Amino acid sequence: DAAATADSMPVPTLAEDAPLAAERPGARASLACEKNLAEQSAISYSIFRLAGIYSLDRIPNLAALRAGQPMTGSGDGLLNLIHVTDAAAILAFGSRQPPPWNVVNVSDGNPVRRCEFYDFLAQRYKCPPPKFTEEGGRSSPDKFIDTGRLTRWFPGPWRFPDYRVGLAADV
Repeated sequence: DAAATADSMPVPTLAEDAPLAAERPGARASLACEKNLAEQSAISYSIFRLAGIYSLDRIPNLAALRAGQPMTGSGDGLLNLIHVTDAAAILAFGSRQPPPWNVVNVSDGNPVRRCEFYDFLAQRYKCPPPKFTEEGGRSSPDKFIDTGRLTRWFPGPWRFPDYRVGLAADV
């Protein structure tokens, strides 16, 4: 399965039931927690897999952008994001009305290329255009996080349906 991104480049779609490969320590720890929880089948549980959480107080590489320094990795990498306010609303809703599935991907459903994300920030903060090293970043291929379950279960509304709206409100 492939999804089209904003720039019409097809990328693999990652649904909740897709096999996961955890490269980074945090992802490996998260998968170990999920496995532990699933093995305790006597309890009811919900796992919310959150995309990259952002807000004015949580923008990776902002200091490098402001200083005109290159950021590690490719600018072509795809970011799946969720604003902290929307993530909190979804989790609060889930505590009151658990989803019918054990695992739900949480993203705004509007992925963006890193270069576009940081171009937007550079314009908002009046910084130099972003630079990328093109090496040393994540080695996993781009993925579009499937939010079909989320949109069928969570009634909304999204306060920040994409990063432009979320960061424009925050900046």
